[in-house]
Amino acid sequence: MRCYILTSDLQKDRAKKVAERLKSLGLEVTDKLEPYSCVVVASGGTERKILKAVEKPVVIWALPYYNSLPAVLEAYAVKNFRFFYSDINEKALEMIKVYERVFNAIKRLKDVRLGLIGGVSDWIVTDGSWVKDYVEVVEIGLGEVRVEGEGFERAYSVYQSLKEIIERYKLDALTIRCFELLNRNTTACLALHLLNDKIPAGCEGDLEAIFTMIVLRLLTNQPCWMANVNRIGETVVLSHCTVPKSMCRLVRYTTHMESGKSVGVEGILRKGIVTIARFRGKNALIAKGRILRGHLNDETLCRTQVEVEAGNLVGFGNHVVLTYGDHVEVLKEFCHFMGFKPQIRGPHHTSEAD
Repeated sequence: MRCYILTSDLQKDRAKKVAERLKSLGLEVTDKLEPYSCVVVASGGTERKILKAVEKPVVIWALPYYNSLPAVLEAYAVKNFRFFYSDINEKALEMIKVYERVFNAIKRLKDVRLGLIGGVSDWIVTDGSWVKDYVEVVEIGLGEVRVEGEGFERAYSVYQSLKEIIERYKLDALTIRCFELLNRNTTACLALHLLNDKIPAGCEGDLEAIFTMIVLRLLTNQPCWMANVNRIGETVVLSHCTVPKSMCRLVRYTTHMESGKSVGVEGILRKGIVTIARFRGKNALIAKGRILRGHLNDETLCRTQVEVEAGNLVGFGNHVVLTYGDHVEVLKEFCHFMGFKPQIRGPHHTSEAD
């Protein structure tokens, strides 16, 4: 990410000294203010320049000297914008990396082509039509999904057909009205299990859930799992009949839980820190959690099951999305730049984000 230096007319000589220090950390310095850049405030007397700069999507960097922070705080009292406070050191580089991930995700999001195959399932009553404001939604008939063979081979043919549809329509993600495939004696569980290590692939035509999967993939560059919230309390139980293969330490292919037909995926997930998210209109659930049990062996739940220490996940719909690692900060910053209201949840959080 490029850095643009702001100084007052009285402190113009500060720009050269700051630029040298920034370059010593490997940062690129530009003499032109560009969108999705970092604006380094090198002196006081810059309040009006800051307010002009934040008309573009930028992050402000306040320094601990030459009245940089006082200038930023004065401007912040007039207009809410994103800034961080640090000396020019390795700590600042970590913050730069966060905003670099956020800005890269925002720029790539507008080019995403999302395939909605077969439409939205009847029981998805949350209105995900707003997703079309952020990504291009390509509506595709379920009849384009070719199904052939028997048993496991039949389920695998759904995977092969979806790969062809992805190529034909140049899709970056998809969600499918998967339960309708039961009428053709198969499921999409195996297909989504295999696809999700390559692109976000969601179930039931749930547009809000697949949007969440897309955002997490863009921010983290790793697969994520769409799951039902099945039990709540001191811990949360999540389950679904599909899961990305790479997220599991063991996988067993069984049947689809509700129907007992075709192929369902029983994955045993690794224990560890996770982030759980869900976009719901202009709100966003963000929770840091920890997988306590990677499988419950419960026949009343969908085949892949986890128990997570995650706090309160109520209020955002049935489906949530889980990925490994702590990505709360980067998700929070993404929300602020994109106009979503982050709701931070978790074992120790039940509040709105700052």
